[in-house]
Amino acid sequence: MNARPVTGPDAKLTLAGADGTQTVDLYSEEGLALVSDLWLKLSAEYKIMYEPTWLGRPIIQLPHDIVQMQELIWRVKPDLIIETGVAHGGSLILSASILELLGKGRVLGVDIDIRAHNRVAIEAHPSPIASTCCRAARSTRRSSPTSRRGRQTPAPSWWYSIRTTPRIMWPLN
Repeated sequence: MNARPVTGPDAKLTLAGADGTQTVDLYSEEGLALVSDLWLKLSAEYKIMYEPTWLGRPIIQLPHDIVQMQELIWRVKPDLIIETGVAHGGSLILSASILELLGKGRVLGVDIDIRAHNRVAIEAHPSPIASTCCRAARSTRRSSPTSRRGRQTPAPSWWYSIRTTPRIMWPLN
């Protein structure tokens, strides 16, 4: 790719599509909105959210969202972070590592199913946050809640909880 950077106060952005052509000032709010929209669409198309890791664990988030999340955790200093969807565990490690720096709080990860290889990798993570505390506990919940449409929904079957002090893991039953 040999694109040259666009500079200058009168820089324009022109987009051509099925519904016509649109030209806006690049450095206007409308230009920022268009560039942001294009970034999100292209990020999804090229699966950019699958590239980042946090302390070596894949974290399925856009890079900007990772930075914003750590800023939010640092400013709010929560006692508890609940994450729905554990996947590879990168987001759990991110949240727990920021809370570790704060010296307080815990992370609870809830997922319908955590793949065995991901669970092993999270439990074996070399960080003090994960390696001394992570183990999974199968939920003892037998029934499934009913959704708004009257269908049975699966009950969460795995719970991860990371406490920064003391470091323990417990099922949420």
